[in-house]
Amino acid sequence: MIPTLETDHLILRPFTLNDSEAVNVLASRKKIAETTLHIPHPYPEDGAQSWIATHPTLSERGHHVFAIVLKEGNTVIGD
Repeated sequence: MIPTLETDHLILRPFTLNDSEAVNVLASRKKIAETTLHIPHPYPEDGAQSWIATHPTLSERGHHVFAIVLKEGNTVIGD
């Protein structure tokens, strides 16, 4: 099981499909695509759901992907 880590202001936790809308918004920003190798621009509409669906397999291989979430408001952040 992947742990959830907390600070006073942030939560690091596994992504869920409920995060897909926020991920789509963040990943659709051109400045994000310009600074990463694997995020296309424009970002596909179902890109976040497809990406999040890969996380269980990645975790089985020891590669854990964490969402960075503001405690106040439960907002996924990342840009």
